[in-house]
Amino acid sequence: MSQAHEKSKEQKEKDHKEDKEREHHKEKEHHKDHKDHKDKEHKDQKDHKEKEHKDHKDKEHKEHHKEKEKEHHEKHDHEKEHEGHGSGDPGGAEAHAVSLGSGETPMVHFIGTELRPDLAHSTLRREPDLASDEETGGSDAAQRGDLV
Repeated sequence: MSQAHEKSKEQKEKDHKEDKEREHHKEKEHHKDHKDHKDKEHKDQKDHKEKEHKDHKDKEHKEHHKEKEKEHHEKHDHEKEHEGHGSGDPGGAEAHAVSLGSGETPMVHFIGTELRPDLAHSTLRREPDLASDEETGGSDAAQRGDLV
């Protein structure tokens, strides 16, 4: 019986060793699964934060775009509102000056009236825009502020 007993003892030790190895393998698998789960949670949280950040940036971009569009429409409406004001000539200098202006500050002559020449006694007095001065009592140029 001693040989059978030794064989049985060896078999028990071998089985015990295999059980320990299986248990160790299971622990490693469990630890790996736990680590994978933590990594997945971390990645999900990171993805969620990135998505929130992107959504926030997209929202800011849309709001900025809406503001710019609104400013553009207000400027366009303002220009349309002032179109044709002045001398009655929609293609005239005043309409052009309004269209060049930003709408925030009025357009003004860069040469003041005190520095402009008096054209009433010049050779240009017979020009069509000054000739109406004699007929109407005030020239178109004077109404525009071109004369002193």
